[in-house]
Amino acid sequence: ATEIDASSDGKALLEERCVQCHTLVRVKRASMSAEEWGVNVRRMVSKGSELTLSEQDVLIEYLSITYP
Repeated sequence: ATEIDASSDGKALLEERCVQCHTLVRVKRASMSAEEWGVNVRRMVSKGSELTLSEQDVLIEYLSITYP
């Protein structure tokens, strides 16, 4: 099995970091534009989610494509 670099994989970031505070159900029910996901992700970082700026970009892109 190939090890996935979570820092460049939006799905892995979602499954590893976001679930530390809430379930994936909450994320999957959401439907937002890239801009709205960006605001949301930055708000989560302000609440303590540990994501670098590049990880935030990867996650926002993944979320906006997967949960538009």
